[in-house]
Amino acid sequence: MADDKEEMPLATAPEKSAKQNPIIPLVIALVGAPIMAVLVFKFVIAGQMKTTVKDAVIGHSAEDEKAAIEHVKSAQKFPVENLTTNLGGVEPRYIRVSFTLEGHNPAFKEITESAKPCILNAALSVLQTLSVQQALQGGIKNLVATEMVSAINTALQPAPAIVEKIYFTEFVIQ
Repeated sequence: MADDKEEMPLATAPEKSAKQNPIIPLVIALVGAPIMAVLVFKFVIAGQMKTTVKDAVIGHSAEDEKAAIEHVKSAQKFPVENLTTNLGGVEPRYIRVSFTLEGHNPAFKEITESAKPCILNAALSVLQTLSVQQALQGGIKNLVATEMVSAINTALQPAPAIVEKIYFTEFVIQ
């Protein structure tokens, strides 16, 4: 039996080497992550932002600005003053609006002046569909403006869509 003990090697703990040390990968991860984040930001995100800013600056020349100003100046306008109607619903509430229609069609003035009753009818139809709750919500003017432009352009058919924008100068709910 003594011989058996000599033949059996004793189990020893394996030697620790640098490959098995868990501290080294942890240090590499802790140092490498911030470096990678900075590099990604610098070359990917900031690079895209520079391209976007560069395109925006290059895209607006002095000629483009002059053309935009001329486009605004060439717009024809048609004012509608003091349009009053009741709101839909049980409560007797009224809405009073004044607005200006804008378009760039060369025949804008002639078409809008000759079709004023159609324009007023379309505007009243949009306003009368509003309930008191809807009228008191935030951002209702934008919704009403979009619906009015669509309704007025539909009422002016077969003429092309000549009303491009509407600007409210008065919007009162009572």
